[in-house]
Amino acid sequence: MKHGIMTCVRSVTIAVALAGATLANASDLALLRGSFQPLWYSDVKLGKDVDKIVEKTAGLFNSTVQFNDDSLDDFERWTKNNLNDGELDIIWLNGSMPRFLWPGGVGKPLARQWLDTGNMFINVGQTFADQSWECEGGCEVNGLGAAQDILDGVGGEIFVRINAVRGEGGANVVIKKTPAGEKYLPSMCDRPPTSFTMKISEVKGDWEVADSFATLSGEEPGDFADPVVIHNKKTNGYLLILSQSGGNLWCSRGGPSADFMNNWVPANAIGFGVAPAGKLVTRWADIKRATE
Repeated sequence: MKHGIMTCVRSVTIAVALAGATLANASDLALLRGSFQPLWYSDVKLGKDVDKIVEKTAGLFNSTVQFNDDSLDDFERWTKNNLNDGELDIIWLNGSMPRFLWPGGVGKPLARQWLDTGNMFINVGQTFADQSWECEGGCEVNGLGAAQDILDGVGGEIFVRINAVRGEGGANVVIKKTPAGEKYLPSMCDRPPTSFTMKISEVKGDWEVADSFATLSGEEPGDFADPVVIHNKKTNGYLLILSQSGGNLWCSRGGPSADFMNNWVPANAIGFGVAPAGKLVTRWADIKRATE
């Protein structure tokens, strides 16, 4: 049996009704609720995180769609349909990089096209693009070359095992929230553990650090960061990594993912569809109360 959510989700679309309002060029969200590396996630926690994201971002997106391993063909169609629609759309990955997005570095991968047309990836769990898990037992390991290929122009060591940098053993190192983390991700734990951080000096070419939410020093942008969001100045593509932490030790990923989408994205991301007036203030207050 594959690792991953046990109940199949067949392209479940959650259409959000906005009372008396519509969103012109409103953004869409897709969530991967499929197989994953079991050392980086669990069925129960993945299910809770996805459900929390759907609940906490209700009304923010034009539509929210979930995909499992048996609906990856639908996921590919959804991705292609949202490539050039004039808005920033978001794909949330559970640490697996579906093969249709990065088919072994053949041609210009769809994952790079996604960023080149001004869209966003959010990756939690296993290191971004490192491996695909829709195959029985996991597909071949992609390695850091996949991230380099997708994030065209970054350095060769964009993700590093932080405990090796620190000269420490174990799977994780605990790092510190930054002021941006306090402001935008209130539900993230104060001392988030991480395994593979982003090496800030490797953010090169057209890429820049937009915000670091936790770093080794607690300062911004820091030398090593997770969570951190980077921005392509040429294409307006974005990547957020959040809790790339293994060894069955990690912060809740659902709450901080929803925080980021509710608080950071509408205020900072170029091309994001505007929510109804007052929506963001209400949602920020709700999140703050939930963490008190």
